[in-house]
Amino acid sequence: MIPESLSEYFRQVEAGEEVANEPMVAFCNSHERVVLWGASFLGTAVGRGLRAAGVRVDGYWDLRSEEIGSVDGIRVTQPFTGETPGDRTLVIVCITNNVILGSLMEHAIAQGYPTAISGSLFYMAVVCGFSKSRGADVNQCKVNACCNAIYCRKLASILHDPVLRKAPPADDPLLVTNMLVIVNTRCNLSCKYCLQYLGSYPAEKRVNYPLEQICSSAERFFAAVDSVSSITIMGGETFLHPDITGIVAKMLSIENLGFMNIATNGTVRIRPEQMEGIQHERSVLCFSNYLDFVGPKQQEIWHENLELAKRLGIQYRVSLPMPQWAITSTLYPLGRTPEQLARLKEGCISPEGALQLRGNKLHPCDFANGVDSIVGDFPGDYVTLDDEAPVPVLRQRIRDFFNAPFYRACDYCRGTIGFTEGAGEQGHADFLTPPADGDLLGHIPH
Repeated sequence: MIPESLSEYFRQVEAGEEVANEPMVAFCNSHERVVLWGASFLGTAVGRGLRAAGVRVDGYWDLRSEEIGSVDGIRVTQPFTGETPGDRTLVIVCITNNVILGSLMEHAIAQGYPTAISGSLFYMAVVCGFSKSRGADVNQCKVNACCNAIYCRKLASILHDPVLRKAPPADDPLLVTNMLVIVNTRCNLSCKYCLQYLGSYPAEKRVNYPLEQICSSAERFFAAVDSVSSITIMGGETFLHPDITGIVAKMLSIENLGFMNIATNGTVRIRPEQMEGIQHERSVLCFSNYLDFVGPKQQEIWHENLELAKRLGIQYRVSLPMPQWAITSTLYPLGRTPEQLARLKEGCISPEGALQLRGNKLHPCDFANGVDSIVGDFPGDYVTLDDEAPVPVLRQRIRDFFNAPFYRACDYCRGTIGFTEGAGEQGHADFLTPPADGDLLGHIPH
C-alpha cells in the first residue's frame, strides 16, 4: 500500500522520470524503525541504495535468518520480531516473486504492521539507473535477480519511445507490464498449489494451443498496445509444446516488446533443437526451483537441462528456493454484490497491467484464467483476439477491459487462503467443492 504522501513520488518513478529523493527519505526516517523483509538479492540492493540516499535501515527479516546472519553488518531476524511497535515500523517487502509478494504484504498488515510497501518501488527509485532520458538496457533487465523486471511499469514507460516504436508516442498510451503467454495446459508435474490450477483440469482440457492461434493472437494484441515490458512463455510445461521454437521466433520478432522469459520447471528433458532461437539478447530461460519436492530422476534431468543451457550459451535464471508458498483461492462463487466486487478489484494485489493470453483469449490474471477455463465461460472476463475488428476498436476494447469495475471471476476470489512450505509440493487439492461445514479452506490442508 503506497501512502498518499508518496503517491506522486512513486508515480514519477514508475513513469521513468528523474526524481528528487528527499520526500522519500523524509518519509522513511519518520518511522522509528525501517525493516527490509527479505535478505537476498533485492533486499541487499535496496538496503544499500536506501542507505546511500540517507535512509536509516535498522534490520532485515528473513525465514533463513540463522543461515544468513547479517547483511552488510545489519542483523537478520525472523519476521515480526523487534521491540518497536508495528504502527511505528516501516516494512519494505523485498520479495521479487509476485505470487507471494502481495500475500506477505497483507500478512504484515494483519500482524499489526500497517505500513508495508513493495521493495521493487524503492529499487526503481534508488538502485535502477534507467529513465526516459537515459534509456534502458533490456538485456540487463532480463537477467537482473534483484528487481521484479517482468512487472516493471518503469520499463514499460521507457519503452514507449518514438525511437523504439518508430512512431510518435500516443497521447494516452496503453502500457502493459507483463503478459503471460500460456502455450499449453499439459504438465509432467502435479503441483498441489499450481497457480494455473492444472490439477483441476479434466483430461480433455489438457492441450497444446495451436501455434497459428498463439502467433496470430499475439500479433493482434501487440498491434493494439503501445509497449509491453516483458512476456513470459509458460504452461503447463513449456517444453511439452511441439512448436515451442516457432512460438519463440514469433515473439522475438515483435518490436514493441522489452524482453521475453521462457519458463520451465526443468524436469522434462529438453532437446537441443528446442533451444533454437532462445540464444537471443532479448530472451532468458527461467528455471523454477522445485528440487525439494521432486524425485531423484527429475532432479537429475533438471541439472542436465541447466548444463545444456550453459553449454549452448543461453542466458538463464534459476529461481531461489522459496521457504514459504501461497495457497491460492478456491474456485467456487461467494455471492458478493456488485459493490463488493468493485471494492475487491480496486484493492486487488495482482499487478496492474499484467495479463494472460491463453489461446485466443486475453485474461486479467491467473485466477480469472482458471475460473474461465475450469468453472465456466464468462465472456466479460476476457477479450477475444481472433475476430476481424479493426486495431483501433480492439485497442479500445482492451482499454475498457482494463478499466472494468470488476470481473465475474472476482466473485470466486478469496485471495490467498494460506501458506505452505516451499513451492512445487506434489499432490492434489480440491479447489472446486464448497465445504459442507463452512470452513473457508474447504479441502485445502493448511
